[in-house]
Amino acid sequence: MDGLLSLKEAARRLSCSEAMLRKWIYQRKLPTVKVGRLTRIRQSDLEAWVRLGLEAGRTENQSKQGGGRA
Repeated sequence: MDGLLSLKEAARRLSCSEAMLRKWIYQRKLPTVKVGRLTRIRQSDLEAWVRLGLEAGRTENQSKQGGGRA
């Protein structure tokens, strides 16, 4: 079974505040799982979300470096 993280654990792993994490959740940028009244984040979802952000940053940097016409 995929591990579930509390918001505090996920925020610690991302080195961000819980408030920022809640904002991303509210904006539906980060998927969550409800367990009763508790909100949890699947470890695999968090890892995939970070990977997507890293890939987007890489392609953005590449387009800035050499994507323009002379």
